[in-house]
Amino acid sequence: MERTSPALRLQRSPLVYVLAQIVISPILSMQDYIPAIQERLRNKGYIKYKNIPTQEIILAPQIQITSINRWFFSNKNDEEAVIISPYFIVFETTNYDVFDTFVQSFKEILLIFQEVTNVSLAERIGLRYVDVIRPIEGQTLSDYLQPGLLGISAEKFGAEKSKSLYRFETNALTSVGQIALRLSQADNGSYLPPDIVLEAVKSGIKIEQGEIVTVLDVDNFSLQQRDFVADDLIESLWQLHDYSDRAFKSAVTPKALSIWGSENT
Repeated sequence: MERTSPALRLQRSPLVYVLAQIVISPILSMQDYIPAIQERLRNKGYIKYKNIPTQEIILAPQIQITSINRWFFSNKNDEEAVIISPYFIVFETTNYDVFDTFVQSFKEILLIFQEVTNVSLAERIGLRYVDVIRPIEGQTLSDYLQPGLLGISAEKFGAEKSKSLYRFETNALTSVGQIALRLSQADNGSYLPPDIVLEAVKSGIKIEQGEIVTVLDVDNFSLQQRDFVADDLIESLWQLHDYSDRAFKSAVTPKALSIWGSENT
C-alpha cells in the first residue's frame, strides 16, 4: 500500500508501546510447530525464548479453567518480541521507528509462521499505539491535547485539581474496522493500560509514584474472517494504520508535535 501521508518521526516521541496482532482459527497442536518457528526466528534476531502457560476461565455452558501456552521470542535488547499462542500471533515493540519498518518486520514473521504452521484463516487483526504524555515544566496538557479531549476542569465543581484524574474514550466505526481512542491518567507509577503487561519487552521509561501521567491509547481492529495470506494481512494493517495515524494527529496539537521534534519523511 502506498502512503496517504508522509511518515511522522518524532525526535522526542511520547510513543512507548506498539502492538500488532492476528487472531487465527485455533491450532491446538501449536506446540508441535514451536521448535521450527523458534529456529527461524532465532536467525532473524529473536534469540531469547520462554514459554509461559496462562489460565483462561471459560464461563459457558459451565465454568472451566484451562491452561493455554504462550511462547515468547524476543531480541537481544528486549525491545521487540513475537508472542505465539494456539489462538494468535503478536508482534510488539518498545522501540518504534516508523510503520514502514515495523510492518516489514511483522511481514517476515508472518511468512515464517504461515510456512511452518500452514495456518489458513485469520479472524481478527489489530493495531495498537500507546503514548505517554508528560508536560515539561511551564506547560499543561492544553499545550499537547486538543480541547475536545480535556473535559471539564475539576476546579469548576470545587474539587482539587492536583488530586483529580481524567478519563476519556470514544469508539467509532471506520471503513476498515473499529477504532477506540482512550485517554486516561494514572499517579501510581504505571503508564500502560491495565490489559497490557510487558512480559517479553522492556521499556526505559520510569514513572515515580505520585507523578500524574496521561496515556493516549489508540486501539484499532477489524473483525473479519480472511485467508491467512501475509501480503493481504499487511495491506489490512496499513489500512488500520491510516486511521490510527489520523486519530493521533487529531488528538494532539501542532505545538505538541513541535515540542516532540516533528519530522515528516
